[in-house]
Amino acid sequence: MPDHPSAKHTTYPIWHDATRLMVEIENSVRRFSRYHKYTLGTELRRQAMAICRCIVHAAAHRQAAQEADLERLVFAVEDIKTSIQLARELQALASKTEFARLAELAVAVGKQSGGWRKSARAKARPVTLPDAHKAEG
Repeated sequence: MPDHPSAKHTTYPIWHDATRLMVEIENSVRRFSRYHKYTLGTELRRQAMAICRCIVHAAAHRQAAQEADLERLVFAVEDIKTSIQLARELQALASKTEFARLAELAVAVGKQSGGWRKSARAKARPVTLPDAHKAEG
């Protein structure tokens, strides 16, 4: 039985990295102090889930709607990168290794989302070839 069309996103490499990022965020937030757990931790968890939702939406849509979804995805990744950096500055993360792991995953998702957006933009804009008769005259 073929997969449901809405499950198409699960085959994308970006989905695997985004869900890994979400799991790592969940594990990190569990170790946050109470002071950071319910503020910064909640924001990080919300941002990680938003990235996953953007991927699902972008995979399900075509052209114009997909471009808007991908734009939101790129911004969502930038937001989580900022929050991860803030967590490091506030010493909410357990270690430098934990920060490095989260940052590496966020960068990987960012590169993939930017590439996906670039590819979608290229597909949406038709290539125009010079007219043969204009070149002759």
